[in-house]
Amino acid sequence: MWKLHPGISQNKDGSEKKEVNPIQKFPLKNVNFSCVANKPDSKAIFYAVGTDKSIKEIENGKEKLRYEAGVNISQLVLMHGARAFFAGIAEDDKPGSI
Repeated sequence: MWKLHPGISQNKDGSEKKEVNPIQKFPLKNVNFSCVANKPDSKAIFYAVGTDKSIKEIENGKEKLRYEAGVNISQLVLMHGARAFFAGIAEDDKPGSI
């Protein structure tokens, strides 16, 4: 599960402040998310990748689209307007792949 919060900051002693109400939640059993990227012109659409080897488009907390990549993806970067995005591959036999 991931939760997107509007602004988590640290206290003077380095500890995190208490969570505020999240903007969005997306629960998915047995999946650890490695990256979440928001669509630059929308506060309701996000892209997420995790250990299920897929890229998910999430709108208002619900999965809208899914692309099965077949490899572990570690990072996503969206271009302005989400016309294109780049995904970094996290596979031992494919170091540095995009």
